[in-house]
Amino acid sequence: MNQIDFVRYYLRIVGVITAILGLLLLLWPSAVSEIFFNDISVQTEFFARITGSTLIGYSVLNMLASLDKNRHMQEFAVWGNLSTLLIASVVTIAYYSEFDSFGWLIVGQHIFFGLGFVLCVFKLKNV
Repeated sequence: MNQIDFVRYYLRIVGVITAILGLLLLLWPSAVSEIFFNDISVQTEFFARITGSTLIGYSVLNMLASLDKNRHMQEFAVWGNLSTLLIASVVTIAYYSEFDSFGWLIVGQHIFFGLGFVLCVFKLKNV
């Protein structure tokens, strides 16, 4: 597998995962939010739905970039994801004490996928 194929497959895998999570947050915000917070309110549901719609947008970006053979399209998608995930990692670490349970799951997934995109940056650099 060459460097660009790795990036395309990674974008596709992340696209599928973010689509699933986005749909779950959009359609069942309370059920997903209850994993992390004990008190669910209208504000929590609203935030979960907004987050879900954003994840669906990233899913579309990732899927389109994975289908395009243009290296620059993959670079745009990788840097867009990486910048978002790095900021999300800092924010979730800063607010870690606010989670009632499984906060490590949110922090961990941000860092895990962020590291994957760091790897993609290096692979694209060597193309």
